Amino acid sequence: MSEGGVRALSNPIIAIVDDDAEVRGSLLSLMRSAGFDARGFDGAVAFLDSPARDQAACLVTDLHMPVMDGLALQAALRDAGNDLPIIIMTAFADPALSQRALEAGAAAFLCKPLDPEDLLTRVEAAVAGRDP
Repeated sequence: MSEGGVRALSNPIIAIVDDDAEVRGSLLSLMRSAGFDARGFDGAVAFLDSPARDQAACLVTDLHMPVMDGLALQAALRDAGNDLPIIIMTAFADPALSQRALEAGAAAFLCKPLDPEDLLTRVEAAVAGRDP
């Protein structure tokens, strides 16, 4: 990315929440290779209980997880007054869930398998506070 881009200006924290360790690890590697400070969490509760909840510049979360799903995580953050940009991803495309997430303020709703460049573009846009 150019010197005027997000990565050149700072090293924002990107939180990755996914109960699948392989997916989480892959996304952490992708974010770190792009120059982000990526932090991984195996579930929504782990993220909510961490300092990253208030430090992250963007959250990338799976939709379907045990205990608390991505939509419940999104709602919990909003209820707490946290307007962190959220990108929700799922392997099970559902237009109704996508619409619900976007109407609740999600920056994006993506289907797995993810296109790495598309995800990075969306994360950069979310961190910069603009549409991709």
